[in-house]
Amino acid sequence: MNAERVTLVHGDYNPGNVLMGEGGVYVLDLEGARLGDPLYDVAYACTFMLFETGIEAAETFAVEYFKLSSPRSRGLARRLVAAAAKLYLLLCYSGTESLLRERAGPLYPLAKALFLEPFKRRLKATALERAVKVGRR
Repeated sequence: MNAERVTLVHGDYNPGNVLMGEGGVYVLDLEGARLGDPLYDVAYACTFMLFETGIEAAETFAVEYFKLSSPRSRGLARRLVAAAAKLYLLLCYSGTESLLRERAGPLYPLAKALFLEPFKRRLKATALERAVKVGRR
């Protein structure tokens, strides 16, 4: 997908990674941060909110975001599809991790290194491939 502009993006921007404190708003969990399309972070946050709290919260977030920022909403629909695919794949990964932890017992750290981490990398690659396909349409 072509980005109108490239900037530092979070990669997992959702309400669980935002804390509000006396000193302001703090964004956590920056391990997935990279250069990319800021609209993808908006789409991922909207998808996450849609899943967790419903369409009203997602729409409110998107409207307020576009009031406060310079990117236009053009292309948001394609990014919503990509973000939904990523969230779905990550939820599948979480279920697999719980099952493996239960079945592997004390061998879980070894099983995680040999199976789960490569599986997680494959899920990310699959989500990227799907996003690219959607972007070509």
